[in-house]
Amino acid sequence: MRALLKEIEPFSVLTHFGRAAGIEGLAFEVTGAVGAVSSGGQARLSLGNGEKISCEVVGLRDGRAPVMPLGPLDGISLGARADFENRPSAGETPTSKGYTPTVCAELPRLLERAGPGCAGHGSNTGLFTVLVEGDDHNEPISDAVRGILDGHVVLDRAIAERGRFPAINVLKSVSRAMPACNSDVEQSLVFRARAPMTLYEDMAELVGVGAYKVGTNPEVDNAVALHPKFEVFLAQKKDEQAGLNESYAALANIPEGRR
Repeated sequence: MRALLKEIEPFSVLTHFGRAAGIEGLAFEVTGAVGAVSSGGQARLSLGNGEKISCEVVGLRDGRAPVMPLGPLDGISLGARADFENRPSAGETPTSKGYTPTVCAELPRLLERAGPGCAGHGSNTGLFTVLVEGDDHNEPISDAVRGILDGHVVLDRAIAERGRFPAINVLKSVSRAMPACNSDVEQSLVFRARAPMTLYEDMAELVGVGAYKVGTNPEVDNAVALHPKFEVFLAQKKDEQAGLNESYAALANIPEGRR
């Protein structure tokens, strides 16, 4: 296997073909997958009308490769041709913290499967979990994922350690779709709440060690006074429920000091 990968190393994309030989659940079993094809690779099954449908290789077993079609199964028949594409990473020079160029090139292909579909065919909603190495949110994978997805929710170890759950860092979490979903009033509430939260985050270390003197800056004083109220608002028990309108009403009351 290593000798084979060494021989094919100069090629960026290798194409092999096989035939659909069986159906198991929602997956097709395809023969002809050589050793260079790996789980997670891409395959394209030919339909009866000459078109092709994209599939993902989900394993290798007994010389066959189960492939999962990423679309409707209509028109796929036994004996249909399957073209395999594989991008071998063996021999690639790591370019960023040990990740090869193939890794970054495959991220859009994986993540952009989620999103709005064609008219009348619905949408694919995807929830992806990214484990960040060393709490570094600018490491290559998390940085690339942020640039591809429509939004991200950041879980913070420090928030969990002080006992506030869910441990979501609101200031680092962003949604590109949220402004289009909110009304003007709701969006203004979000901006009004983020301002003192951001100011407290910037001054938290000075406040914690007692280096900040109350009365030096009225805006900082206000942010310090509101911080416990925001913490109560953001905390939620696993069996606690709150509607969207109720949540925005509670958020509107915080800067006015009625909660």
